[in-house]
Amino acid sequence: MNNQNKKEQFPLFVTFILISGIFLVGSDELILSPLLPELVRDLNTTFSLASLSVSLYGLAIGLVVPFIAPFIDRVSRARLMGVSLLIFSVTSFLCAIAPNMLILLIGRLLSGICAGIYIPTAYAFVGDQVPFKFRGRVMGIVLSGWSLSLILGIPLGAYIGDLYHWRWTFILIGLLSIIISTLSLTLLKTEQSAEYHHQKQNGFFQHLFIALNEKQVTLLLFTTFCNMFGFYGVYTFLGSYVQQAYQLNVSESGKVILFYGIGIALSPLAGVIVDFFGKKAALITALIGLSVTLFALSSVKVPLLIFYILLVVWGALQSVVLTSISSLLSNQSTELRGRIMSLYSLSTNLAVATGSFIMGMFYSSFGFHIVGIICGIITGLGGVVYTLSLIKLKKKVELTAIEKY
Repeated sequence: MNNQNKKEQFPLFVTFILISGIFLVGSDELILSPLLPELVRDLNTTFSLASLSVSLYGLAIGLVVPFIAPFIDRVSRARLMGVSLLIFSVTSFLCAIAPNMLILLIGRLLSGICAGIYIPTAYAFVGDQVPFKFRGRVMGIVLSGWSLSLILGIPLGAYIGDLYHWRWTFILIGLLSIIISTLSLTLLKTEQSAEYHHQKQNGFFQHLFIALNEKQVTLLLFTTFCNMFGFYGVYTFLGSYVQQAYQLNVSESGKVILFYGIGIALSPLAGVIVDFFGKKAALITALIGLSVTLFALSSVKVPLLIFYILLVVWGALQSVVLTSISSLLSNQSTELRGRIMSLYSLSTNLAVATGSFIMGMFYSSFGFHIVGIICGIITGLGGVVYTLSLIKLKKKVELTAIEKY
């Protein structure tokens, strides 16, 4: 009876460990955004090269996640999470002591690989070890670690970087990673998934190609890429821009970025909006709104209060887009859902890599205004292509119905 009651208790400690890990890898992804000016000065480099430190991290996650997904059952998920976070701490310390850009880029690449291993393993751990009645709630809380990284992690990193040095942000991430790694290795269940022996590990690439041909998967992945390219292309240089345009220090620019996190935190409301208006209509409307918002953020220097409001709107619209796309993708195929979501992660993180790197060159040469305009156009392109594809699909369905009769 006691054991049964224990099993029915909400897994608070497990949830804390998992959300902490997601918070750390999420914070590390964009922690350098408000610190880029300091990084450029300290390592005597350029903005375009410094932005590569963001690109490599995202690229590593994007490339690792689809490959690691079929193999994470081969070892204990708890051990894999613990070891990946432990190595992640080492690579964070490597970034902290980097004497030049080359070493920093190597450290960021290795950190991204570790994050790419940790993320799907943590999600799979929820499915394996969390009781079914709590599974949805725990997954929602764990996923909120990404929002927390935007709301708390990046502003806190900016504050520490301004108070001490940008290197201390990586030291802190490394120390916290050791703590969470130790908790994962010592206190989480380490049993190997019982389902592993019944799963086929071959045909991975074949399943990916099948997933791409499933209904609207390719279209939604293209839309995802356009949206996330626009987001990361602007967000990477947002801290640098507000420091220059509004004469703010590093910690103050981190507080400005906090307003975007407030918009993202409205995700429960975004879910209500998506359900009320429909996923497709909400997605198209939000993408158009995002395009306009990016134009407004970058076209002219507005009063800081207006800038705050635009950041909240940006975050709220982004929340609607992410909710719509993830819901639409997860509904494409039950059998191929894991592969489809892996492709979703790949598309997102390729956008991290290309958006931050390409826009880094434009930022260095032309400034933030051009970056915002280009990213607004690309975001809008995603909405236009998605809309036209739906219209074409609707006409095709109507013609098919007419031919039948």
